[in-house]
Amino acid sequence: MGKTTCSFFRVAIVVSTLAILFLIFSGCTGNPAGGVVKNTSAAQPESQGNESRLQESNATTSTGPVSMTIHSVYKTMKIKDANPISGNIFVVINTTIENMDETTPFVVNETTVDITGGGPITQKVYGKLSNPFYWGSIPPKSSTTGEIVCGVKATTEQFTITLRDEQGNAIFTKPIGSIPLGNYGQPPGSESTAQESDPAQTLKVVIHSAQKTMKIQDTNPLPGNIFVVINMTIENLAGSESFVANENTIDITGGGPMTQKIYDRLANPFFWGSIPPKSSKTGVIVFGVKESTNQFTLTFLDEKKQVMLTVPIGTISTGPYIPSIGNADLLSATNFSAVIESLDTPQKATEYADARFIFTYHDGCISYPPEEFFRNGKGDCKDYATFLSYVLAHHGYDAQIVAFKYFKDNKRNGHVVTFFKEADGSMYYMTTPAVSKIRGVTSLDNLLQKECSRLGIPTIANYTIIPAGSVDTCVL
Repeated sequence: MGKTTCSFFRVAIVVSTLAILFLIFSGCTGNPAGGVVKNTSAAQPESQGNESRLQESNATTSTGPVSMTIHSVYKTMKIKDANPISGNIFVVINTTIENMDETTPFVVNETTVDITGGGPITQKVYGKLSNPFYWGSIPPKSSTTGEIVCGVKATTEQFTITLRDEQGNAIFTKPIGSIPLGNYGQPPGSESTAQESDPAQTLKVVIHSAQKTMKIQDTNPLPGNIFVVINMTIENLAGSESFVANENTIDITGGGPMTQKIYDRLANPFFWGSIPPKSSKTGVIVFGVKESTNQFTLTFLDEKKQVMLTVPIGTISTGPYIPSIGNADLLSATNFSAVIESLDTPQKATEYADARFIFTYHDGCISYPPEEFFRNGKGDCKDYATFLSYVLAHHGYDAQIVAFKYFKDNKRNGHVVTFFKEADGSMYYMTTPAVSKIRGVTSLDNLLQKECSRLGIPTIANYTIIPAGSVDTCVL
């Protein structure tokens, strides 16, 4: 009986020891960095800014139930008194990583988080961060929020974040493109607010987005220049005086505003005029600046040319102006079916076509099939019309192709446009060279009249209506 009891206790001790070792190595009792693993499965306040929800289904590789929310991401040359090594730069990522697995913890450390051009150094700067993301295990069905700092090559321009399992397999990959430059604690770009150092400050400015681009619909900047498109809110905090917003009171490094010249080409233009006391105005302001300008600051002046407020923006990424699409990654996507599904409104379809395709004439009246045009990336009016009508019809719109002939300077010419109706019966059409400018019409005859006016011709010789997506756009 004594031997049996002794054996029983030996087995119990071994089992208990193994259980303790399992808990230690699974990370359930602490974290490798010596910090506390924060379980943020309950709702937490998130930092201001446009958040990009990185769903697992959007990852290029995803074999595990991990989700990631990026609250802000920017590059900086200094975090308090810490500088990156020579040739490198810091990338600060304020993020939430959620472990959606039912049973297995997800371990977060230098080997499971990766970024283009370098890797995490968070553990080395824990004491310098306002809200560090402490390394350790994220239990099943919970999440952790904090700042991850990476040291990357300063020459890196396009970034991708990858999460890996403990065997080194990628389980979540998300391209995030270019990253703006800012100061630690004051992320640039999305929803950044001008700091009010003067208690008597009468203006507040919130920058929702900022980008450089070489084209806005059919408009290009002057040689040596580039457009800077800034979506902002200007709030007048004054008690009695209005703030007049125009070309003389808003300035930017390397150039100046030109919004008034292209109001009709913007999705949400900031119309010049007075902002009454205790009110605000939001919209897109376009600036023409020197292409060589790298660091940008907005300056707001009163009507006497006295500086009221300066807003540093830092570097601004370059890309196409696609306000309805929002996701520039769509332009480099190679899955034809997925792209077509994404272009579910006329504005998205036309903005995509304007940004994605290059107008190149090819002889004849047979257009490229939509997928061939998608692969080529080049074509003329008939190819745009075939593609756009195909996309609109795919999403349930009553879309058609209108092909017509006309004479100009004693020469016979042809043109092809896309004609469609909304559910309420309202009619519109799109034509190259600026297909993203959707023109309203009252009838087919009205469409032809508008094209006569646009082309500078007295009349249309003859025309034909062609089903959506057709490649034969010939007119007899």
